[in-house]
Amino acid sequence: MTTHFLFTPFLPDAYWVIPDKFLAGEYPGDLDLNRAQQRLIALLDIGIREFIDLTWEGELEPYHNLLYQEAKKRNFEVGYTRYPIPDLGIPTRVTMRAILDHIDHVISNGKRLYVHCWGGVGRTGTVVGCYLVRHGLSGPAALERLQILRRETAKWWRSSPETDEQRAMILSWQIGE
Repeated sequence: MTTHFLFTPFLPDAYWVIPDKFLAGEYPGDLDLNRAQQRLIALLDIGIREFIDLTWEGELEPYHNLLYQEAKKRNFEVGYTRYPIPDLGIPTRVTMRAILDHIDHVISNGKRLYVHCWGGVGRTGTVVGCYLVRHGLSGPAALERLQILRRETAKWWRSSPETDEQRAMILSWQIGE
């Protein structure tokens, strides 16, 4: 089983939601091209083949072209999809269902994925929490599980998700939704 410690030098705020299948966390790019490249290589090296970006276009330095270049060097096919969510906000329920359906599709096809926003706390936490509820946890149990999953991250002490609105979305989510 892959452990969180593989990411510490490159992605200190990444954690496995489902070990070796679903990784969540912070933005994998960087303003420094070498650092961005190291982060993406680390993700590719552990088998991540699908990236779900929860940030807005123009919010951060794009990394998908570098991702495609690094994957091509290794003869890997990778997917990159953006589902923009406002920072500190929530998506519509329709958008959240689309994100969760995408995650389920990737996992059911045996591929590993990485879901991220900027810091890996608010938007990412909201998606992870709703995912956990979709797959059987109550809202309160999902919020508790999220804190446990994040306990070895650099931002372990921050509440995830960040806002009352984000927590309310998880609490209102339904099993199977």
